[in-house]
Amino acid sequence: MTAAVARTQDMKSFQNKVAIVTGGSTGLGEAFVRELVAQGARVVIVDIDEPHGLALAAETGAEFRRLSVADLQAFQQLIAEVHGAYGSLDLIINNAGISAGGESLDVPLEEWRRVLEVNLLGVIAGSLAAFQIMSRQRSGWILNIGSLTGLALTPMLLPYSSSKAGVVTFSRGLAEEAVAFGVHVAVGCPGNVQTKILPSHVSGLMKIMQPDYAVRRMLRMLLARKRILVFPAYARLWWLCDRLSPQLLAPFRQIIVKRARERARVASTPGPKGLSPLS
Repeated sequence: MTAAVARTQDMKSFQNKVAIVTGGSTGLGEAFVRELVAQGARVVIVDIDEPHGLALAAETGAEFRRLSVADLQAFQQLIAEVHGAYGSLDLIINNAGISAGGESLDVPLEEWRRVLEVNLLGVIAGSLAAFQIMSRQRSGWILNIGSLTGLALTPMLLPYSSSKAGVVTFSRGLAEEAVAFGVHVAVGCPGNVQTKILPSHVSGLMKIMQPDYAVRRMLRMLLARKRILVFPAYARLWWLCDRLSPQLLAPFRQIIVKRARERARVASTPGPKGLSPLS
């Protein structure tokens, strides 16, 4: 075991560490910012939501940078700038994302492209830029926010689910490459978290967690060097059933499809709801 890995395992918090949180202005990202600041970390918020980001930065003492992670080159340059300004980069949480769902036949390819650019390519760009720095440091954490839908398919959310499945696979592969450099890569796949994009046709099937609870769980699991962060118990059971036999969940998936179509009919808005921020 390297000295860098040993030090990482002994840590109980991110005190005095430099952290970047994308999509950090509201929701889950905001909860990450607040928790990390409470632990004594120096946090840089990256988001396109400038009003909320500036307000959160002023309240917490974090720094705000306005940027879309879909601008891949600018995003990687920002990470290099943060490292230069602070002299270190210890943690990046690639949380920013958007969602599109509904009947797959009704989702324009342009929306698929946009979701994949932000949710998958944005995560890849941020992870690789951070890994380049952390590999030289021989230490650091990369936490990519995936989804339970990226582990066990949820229908009527295929652009989002497909992007998150890519995040899971990418994170698992990068984690193996990062071991030799003392860098820990993990992917967070919690159950339902109360955010602005939680679909109504899914929310009623499983208990909903508050963002601050989900964030504390993920950070504790990250420090414990877990790689796939799946919780609570129902989420782990859902994942296990899908791994054992995807057909076990087929009846539940059909319930989700029927609920989504019924809600679309009631709302008189068939097809995709469009893009909304994940934070």
